[in-house]
Amino acid sequence: MDLLIVSPTNMPAKIELLNSFLYNHPNLYAYYPMNGNSLDSKGNVNGSDTAMSYAYGANSFNQHAVFNGSTGRISLGTSKFDFLNFTISFCMVDKGTDSVRYLWARNPAADQWANIFILMYGGLKVGGLGDPGAVETYAAVTNGAFYTFVFTTTATNNVDVYKNGVYLAGKTNGPAWNNNITNETAIGRAGAYNAYYFDGKIDELSVFNIALNPAQVKELYNNGYKAEQYLKAQRRSRQLGLISNRYAGSF
Repeated sequence: MDLLIVSPTNMPAKIELLNSFLYNHPNLYAYYPMNGNSLDSKGNVNGSDTAMSYAYGANSFNQHAVFNGSTGRISLGTSKFDFLNFTISFCMVDKGTDSVRYLWARNPAADQWANIFILMYGGLKVGGLGDPGAVETYAAVTNGAFYTFVFTTTATNNVDVYKNGVYLAGKTNGPAWNNNITNETAIGRAGAYNAYYFDGKIDELSVFNIALNPAQVKELYNNGYKAEQYLKAQRRSRQLGLISNRYAGSF
């Protein structure tokens, strides 16, 4: 049976995507809850840790990954994220050191800059292709503050970024991506480059193989990260003795 979803009050404001209906979305390609390791809960691209640690904290859904700013990274291998339309969503806390530091980077080849990147330098910067300045957009952050970000991009290099479910900025009609991925994709450094390590915390990183539209991003934030109404639905399901994991969202 289906449940009527009603938005509750005085409920916890966060839930892991693993426990949301969005976990079964057909275009969720990889999901890293960072609960003590960098395993992909979808089973497509497990991470390989170097100098990583995991901890509990006030902002964590469960545990989060801690990056040390010098050697810590999660390698996602090569030729794994070779699709053209992306959505990358994650929660993060940045320590705010005055240097370039990558949260995510996908390198087409050893001699090329990351053609999909998310980095910190005076705020969050996303974009890609060749010179990192080719397509980019910014989002301001406060040092030590907890944020959720969603970054979407398409095959024609349209780039959009959302902070805490709210659209911030975008760029359109850039050059097409180089999608021949022969080098490392990494979380926490500049892909295959032994440089630009992230210093901070990352949690709940997920990758969709489509570019979500604004309504879908809002649903991801409300029902994946905030998930207030689905917490109530889960509680009601337990009361009824029901367990349902099927995807039932609007996208």
